[in-house]
Amino acid sequence: MRSVIVFDLDDTLYPEAAYARSGFEEVGAWLVRKQGVRQFAENAWEVFTSGQREHVLERALLQLGVAVDTETLQTMERLYNEHLPRIALHEDAKWALEQFRPTHRLALIADGPLLAARQKVHALGIERAFQALVYSDLYGKDHWKPSPTPYIRVLELLDCRQRDCIFIGDNPATDFATARKLGWYTVQVRRADALSYDVLPDAEQRPHYVLRSLRELPDLL
Repeated sequence: MRSVIVFDLDDTLYPEAAYARSGFEEVGAWLVRKQGVRQFAENAWEVFTSGQREHVLERALLQLGVAVDTETLQTMERLYNEHLPRIALHEDAKWALEQFRPTHRLALIADGPLLAARQKVHALGIERAFQALVYSDLYGKDHWKPSPTPYIRVLELLDCRQRDCIFIGDNPATDFATARKLGWYTVQVRRADALSYDVLPDAEQRPHYVLRSLRELPDLL
């Protein structure tokens, strides 16, 4: 029996796009106060939903006809990463944490800038759901998934065997190849609104199983 369930965070437990929108609104409110620049959040959201996911803050400001200096951009990025986001768990994620907490040991691997990841977890109110909570940025950006570091840290914190673990994520590009190499069972929850929905895995990146909802998970366990 796989007695340890390890969850990814973004787009597995909550919609990552909601985090982005919350961050754009935070930056937009600051721009109104400091520079009188309006419509930033709406413009940034349009850039983001068009599929442009890099340099969104800078692109959105330039499209409003506002020159971007280094200090302003750094402040915008800091506000985005450090704000307390307005996000909520997917319904099936809330159900899964409640369902499996009494019967399994639960762990979380959270990628991304450290403070941003901690703010997400705090906003979701899920700290107490996990016996092990690993922020991969504690070890540096080179140790974000697919680095083995956060997976191995889960094994150390829970003092468990590789064969005890099942990993649940969303993104084939980062989530499953390393877990499979470690002997973990891997499950993708593939949500239509996930940023990784169109990522097509190669053979090494494929999970063992694909779900549409975490409510399907008991059938695998």
